[in-house]
Amino acid sequence: MKHNEAVGIYHLDAGGAAGSASHIDLVDAGDAPADGPHNVDHICLKVRDFDEAAIRAYLEGHGVATQPAATRFGADGSGPSINIKDPDGNGLELKGRADTVSQPQTKPA
Repeated sequence: MKHNEAVGIYHLDAGGAAGSASHIDLVDAGDAPADGPHNVDHICLKVRDFDEAAIRAYLEGHGVATQPAATRFGADGSGPSINIKDPDGNGLELKGRADTVSQPQTKPA
């Protein structure tokens, strides 16, 4: 298990060898309202060939609202990601390859 204290996340490997592409992020949900979609903070999917413009164009072409990619910390380190919501309001993170350059980190939405 890895802990990123700066953003309050615990990263658990979820199958395969340590450092595998599958992991679970645990965060404190605080006082989440009972009627909201707070069963999972977000699910992260690794995108092999991360092309922000192509990803956003595809999603927006299918009616999915997007925001510009941000550098976020994950199980493999900091890298570009796009956060979106599913129809129930659950978070989905599309994550590119981890950068080797240290950059400011963004707390997950």
